[in-house]
Amino acid sequence: MSLFASSALLGLPDRLLPKSIAQDADALTRNRGRMLVVVVAGAVLFALASAVFHWATDSAGRALLNLVCAPLGVLVLASLHLPVPGGAGAASPVGDGPSQADPGPGSSAAQIAAVRRLRRSLFTFLGLLFSALCLGPFLSNQPFGVPVALTVVPFLGALIGGLAVGTAWTAVTLVALCAMAIGVSDDPERSLVAWNAVIVAGVVGIGGCLSEAARDRARREADASSREASGLARSRDETEAELKASRELLALAFRRTPAMLMLSELATGRIIDVNEFFERRSGWKLEEVRGRTLSDLNAWVSMDDRQRLVETILDRGRTQDVEITLRTRSGREIWLLAAADILELNGESHVLSQAIDITDRKRAEQALALSRQLLEDRVVERSERLRASQLALRRQRQLASIGTLAAGVAHQINNPIAAIMASAEYALLAAQDGGDSADTIRDAALRSVISEAARCGQIVKNVLRFARQQPTARWVEDLVPLVHRTAALCRSYVAEHGGELRIDALEDALPALISPIEIEQVLVNLIRNAAEALDGRGGIRIGVHRRDRRIEISIDDEGRGIARERLEHLFEPFYTTRVQQGGTGLGLSFAHGVIVDHGGEIHVESEVGKGTRFRILLPLALDTAPVSPSAPDASAGAIPA
Repeated sequence: MSLFASSALLGLPDRLLPKSIAQDADALTRNRGRMLVVVVAGAVLFALASAVFHWATDSAGRALLNLVCAPLGVLVLASLHLPVPGGAGAASPVGDGPSQADPGPGSSAAQIAAVRRLRRSLFTFLGLLFSALCLGPFLSNQPFGVPVALTVVPFLGALIGGLAVGTAWTAVTLVALCAMAIGVSDDPERSLVAWNAVIVAGVVGIGGCLSEAARDRARREADASSREASGLARSRDETEAELKASRELLALAFRRTPAMLMLSELATGRIIDVNEFFERRSGWKLEEVRGRTLSDLNAWVSMDDRQRLVETILDRGRTQDVEITLRTRSGREIWLLAAADILELNGESHVLSQAIDITDRKRAEQALALSRQLLEDRVVERSERLRASQLALRRQRQLASIGTLAAGVAHQINNPIAAIMASAEYALLAAQDGGDSADTIRDAALRSVISEAARCGQIVKNVLRFARQQPTARWVEDLVPLVHRTAALCRSYVAEHGGELRIDALEDALPALISPIEIEQVLVNLIRNAAEALDGRGGIRIGVHRRDRRIEISIDDEGRGIARERLEHLFEPFYTTRVQQGGTGLGLSFAHGVIVDHGGEIHVESEVGKGTRFRILLPLALDTAPVSPSAPDASAGAIPA
């Protein structure tokens, strides 16, 4: 197709081609259209010249055929401008490769129409040419040149239509020439010419087809290479665009990151780039620090920070969460939380450092530490004062405890001493009166004196054990007679306060492992408190009952009662509601300690204006028979010291 390489030679064929082929079609279709125009125009001129020649020389019929073929050629050119029916996508016989078929779905309708117009006009022209050449032998006086002329058909088919069209018309031409050669086999001369034409047509057709196949293959490879190159170019452009965008994004992120960023050389420490946040915090501009080190800027407050940072980076290749102190351009010191990583840029090692300003946090920590130290000093001072106050209070409480203990001991010993004095006086009166019963009365009085003296000795022993934190002796004792005995001791005291003492004990025996003296002291204390709460009226009821595996001793009074907010403090040492009456606050605390030490419980219920109830629960001794020593330590006949 080098014939159409010159733009000057393209003027006439392009004028005869429709716009859909000359402008809208691809290059291959456009060049084949030009070739068809040139061949048809040449055939028309040849037909006119041949008509004149045959009219003047040998055959008027051949001349008439040529005259008829000339306008038919013009009609072939005109058919290029006629619209084609059918839709897009039909295969085109103009070629045998991808470019010789109708364009695919992505092609325009104009390109599809151009291919179909060229296909239609080419088949029309080849059909007319083949028909004219076949009719030539019957209208000419010299038919020997007609078979040779047919050899041009497969060549034109391959040249203009491509491999598929050239192959088809080569087969048609060979069939026609073989039939012609067989038809003239009786004439050796004409038969030789015909068979030579068959050979020439085959060689020309096959050669044209092979040439066109080679050209199409080269064109397809060129198109593939062109597409690949275009793809590579597009990929390269896209990669360059993405790389450019990534660089711009990285540069923007570097500049706008709200942390101090610095890029420096690993070998020399010279600064290459810093971001805007670094400029704002340090006070140095990029132009001032580029090519210099932090040491050149006198930015290191402590060279130990620099040494530690450099050693960590060289040892591990990175560092993070390292606190350092830098000096700004104005001389102000700032604390930074720094991190650094080694990067390879353009074959050289660099360090990307980032830091967060923690100056405000460090100052807050220092202020907090100072406040904490001041607070600790104040706490130590107040603690010393509190210890001194506690020591003074402890001494006061010890003095109060001594007084309370003395009062309690005097109160406990007062009853047996009174009994001893009464027994002694009774014995003296009996001795003075004489009589037969004097000896009996004296013996009973002396036994009573011994019993009460033993009781005083036991009280003293218990006081000593309490002071020395020694456990008291315990044995199984029946609580019913103990309660009756305690009630007998306290009945007169209750009567002095205007009350009446009653006992509710239905069980015959309720044994428990106890220290009778301690339990008696607890009961005496509770009964005396109840009597003092009567305010001259009401009564006190003592109950002794069994509750499953425990013994319940209840003391109910009809006194003034205790406020609810005071109940929770009732068993605390030195807490009393009778300060003006001389209360020490140790009686209930002592009672609570004794009952808990016996494995029991003590509870209080009270309502203001209605009275108070104390409940004592002690374990029941089921496996041991009750033992009731009438007078511990009395068998020795002496008062215990």
